[in-house]
Amino acid sequence: MVRRLVRRARKRFAIWSRHCPENFAARQALLEAELARVAGRGQVLDRLNAALEAAVRHDRIQYEALAAELAARHCEAQGQPTMAELYRERALRAYQRWGATTKVALLTEQLAPRGS
Repeated sequence: MVRRLVRRARKRFAIWSRHCPENFAARQALLEAELARVAGRGQVLDRLNAALEAAVRHDRIQYEALAAELAARHCEAQGQPTMAELYRERALRAYQRWGATTKVALLTEQLAPRGS
């Protein structure tokens, strides 16, 4: 049941993305990244970067922020703390531009040096 719903959503997003990329290209790439992550495929970061590019190209700050945050989590899980920090900082800047103050506070706390 869930797989059928996901396949339907994937098809719908692909169609919408082709017809209106400014609204759906970043979301389509985020969906593909999440499907790759769940399936354990190695294209997660590539798809998140595609989502970042689409979000920037179409001025969708909220999806830029989300894609950067998910990329940070992915890099951290892969044992790449430096890359994770860069993505987290990018997410922070995007959330600031978007005006998501609570999210900014959470990411600022995550970026703070530990154990002083």
